[in-house]
Amino acid sequence: MTKLVNTLALVIGLEPVISSATAYLPSGDFKSFGNNVLAKYSAGFSENGQFSWSRAIEAYGPIAGAIVFKKAFSILKKHTGKTLIG
Repeated sequence: MTKLVNTLALVIGLEPVISSATAYLPSGDFKSFGNNVLAKYSAGFSENGQFSWSRAIEAYGPIAGAIVFKKAFSILKKHTGKTLIG
């Protein structure tokens, strides 16, 4: 069960990279993929030198969501002795 929760949290946290990969990599556009990921994780600084809250949330929101997801499952298991799945 722990491996499943960890895998789901990893997928949640990597969602911005996965979405960029599916948009750019099938056509072999590695440069645009790299620029897009860089722009997201630098919160816009790499594009125009200006901080962008929307870019920061787009990149780091899923990471925060993954942490909350893992913590919620941990609390659920602690209080019930088991999870809903197994």
